[in-house]
Amino acid sequence: MFDPIRLTRGLRPAEMPKALVADNSQAIRGIVRKTLARLGYEVLEAPTGNESFALLDCQADISLILLDWNLPDLNGLDFVMRLRASPFRSQVVVMMVNFQTDVEQMLAALHAGANDYVVKPFTEQAVTDKLRVLGLMN
Repeated sequence: MFDPIRLTRGLRPAEMPKALVADNSQAIRGIVRKTLARLGYEVLEAPTGNESFALLDCQADISLILLDWNLPDLNGLDFVMRLRASPFRSQVVVMMVNFQTDVEQMLAALHAGANDYVVKPFTEQAVTDKLRVLGLMN
């Protein structure tokens, strides 16, 4: 059975993949941070879209973003479009995170450039499965 903790045990943070959790809810950021850390990620957090872009500017090796649809200063859809417009950030994997199960919103996120979509509340297994589908986990 795949054990990401065993695979990343002993790795220095510089060798671990980096993820950014962009969500205005501190509680959700904490849950996602713990989940991703257990999966072997070094996790950065930001409560707003602008703070997320500031982190992206100084942390070029972020490979995954879990992005809330409802950031206070920039909605998730606009965030993804802005991210995808940059040639330096076009390869970052984006998983939208939202309470909404509206298919039209999901499709809009995917058409804007999100790689996947997960509905809150979610389980660690759901995130793991999505990352596996995206090719980020074995």
